[in-house]
Amino acid sequence: MDLRKIASKSGNIKTNGTISVLCGHSNPKSLRGYAVFCLIFDELAFYDEGAKVSAKDFYNALQPSVMEFATSAIDGSSHGVVVEISSTGPTNGFFYKLCESSLKSDHMLSFKAATWEFNPKIPYDHPELERLRKRDPESFAIEFGAQWPEGSMFGQYFPKELVDRCFKIGMEQNIQKQDKPQPGGDYYFHIDPGLTASRYVLVCIQRTLYRDLKGILCPRSTLAFIKVFTPISAAGLEWTKIDEEVLNLCRLFRPVRVTYDQWNSASALSLLQQNGINVEQTAYNRSFKCRIFQNLRDLMSKPECGLHLFQHDDLYNELVSLKFRPSPRGISIGADKRGECPTDDLADALAGATHASCGKYYARYPLSAIVNTGFR
Repeated sequence: MDLRKIASKSGNIKTNGTISVLCGHSNPKSLRGYAVFCLIFDELAFYDEGAKVSAKDFYNALQPSVMEFATSAIDGSSHGVVVEISSTGPTNGFFYKLCESSLKSDHMLSFKAATWEFNPKIPYDHPELERLRKRDPESFAIEFGAQWPEGSMFGQYFPKELVDRCFKIGMEQNIQKQDKPQPGGDYYFHIDPGLTASRYVLVCIQRTLYRDLKGILCPRSTLAFIKVFTPISAAGLEWTKIDEEVLNLCRLFRPVRVTYDQWNSASALSLLQQNGINVEQTAYNRSFKCRIFQNLRDLMSKPECGLHLFQHDDLYNELVSLKFRPSPRGISIGADKRGECPTDDLADALAGATHASCGKYYARYPLSAIVNTGFR
């Protein structure tokens, strides 16, 4: 092998022999045209199905590369292989479909093994595995036990103990739903406009300031009230009535800032702007959602606890049921539509309101990344 080519770090390495080793990326166009006897996909379960090139498109574009080696002209045996290596992922993904197909095929072989089965140095009762198993049994079964998740989302985003802590402190502080403004802090609204047959949610938080253990001035978010508009069975949501009620709440609480999820809310924003309300529409994409939920998680995790919540069963259920799944561009956060709590609009609105209230004090937010601290 030419060591100078290795040292140059110029990318793919071609040797003077008859075999080349190529490492590709997420664009199959530049990888077409090769005669391949071993094609390896890494973490195929997490190829983004919503991307321009989905996992299925990627696989179908490169799989024909092994056809030249598929059958030997000498003995008729098969030599070309396609290998997919991955943790278990969403059951609506292409990798799961391939695994299911292998059970009915004579030309495909699949197997799965838990961490403690293929790595004797990490037994099932390893202290780190025990800690992770107790913290989130469902995520542990997927990441380390090689079990398929029940739905398209998996992994608990908020540790239950953090959510419990916020509600417990709220109970100890006797925090109640506010019917009128209370002195001592500023108000922020975030609105998640629903479709005609969905809920329309407004969450209001009151921001106060405190100094943490290091003496740094930090914001604390206290849940002030939640307003949920539910659709009428036949007529759906009453948009005009909702806009008027939101305007009246703004006049009463005088929020510093009102934010709307990106949606067809031009008339609602225009009404508030005409009445002197500081309102804006957020770019509610995956990156923004990661930032606001990371901010919410940071508030929960502070030693002094930066989030105080009064008892609200629906909000509690959404927070402890919120799921995530890895993707090539970070993570996706949302409710498991097949789970016990299929909604996340209250959690979304809470995250949006707290994010709006913290912007002055946090210059930038880290992009959320759920890091697996266990062993792979």
